[in-house]
Amino acid sequence: MGAIITFRYQELSNDGVPRFPSYVGVRVDAAPFAAS
Repeated sequence: MGAIITFRYQELSNDGVPRFPSYVGVRVDAAPFAAS
């Protein structure tokens, strides 16, 4: 916990939720507490 990750997805649902997400990797260029 506390890591920033990148993921890709196929499309957004009607509610704006990513569908069929897949993990890409951990972001090494972003500080964990910089994102909100």
